[in-house]
Amino acid sequence: MKPFIGVLVSCALGLIGGPFVAWPMPVLGLFFGPLFAMPVGLASGVVCAVMNWPIRVVWVACLGQFIGALTLGFAFYFARGDYPSTYAFEGEVIGAALGLLVGRYLFGKPDDDGETRCSKCGYNLRGLRDSRCPECGTPFELDKPEKGHRVGGQPLKRWGTRL
Repeated sequence: MKPFIGVLVSCALGLIGGPFVAWPMPVLGLFFGPLFAMPVGLASGVVCAVMNWPIRVVWVACLGQFIGALTLGFAFYFARGDYPSTYAFEGEVIGAALGLLVGRYLFGKPDDDGETRCSKCGYNLRGLRDSRCPECGTPFELDKPEKGHRVGGQPLKRWGTRL
């Protein structure tokens, strides 16, 4: 789902930014903007899916990709006189990478997989009868798990849902 969202959002932003970056021929930008944005958005979505980062990180990466394309494209346009589209793809890649870093910093918690994890090493504590992590030895309380997590295979009830 995250790669699909990355492609969709980056293509939409490519439709918006393409005509600006394709400066003397904005009609071509409507085609090439999304075409060049698609692989970078797909890569951002795949990274977020593999690393189990929240979907908000994909949004931040796509926004960084959009800002990077416009910024780097027009910076070289004013500095060298080249067309902005010459450097727009490089700006997308750099912007998406910076967007992934910023998004990871802002929304760094991985998606909740419904499991209780050790606060020190991240070991899955589901089904343990001992109140000590077998990996690192950190003690934890079986009767006070974090909200929405499971202990001993029994799910806790959540009041309300999150979008």
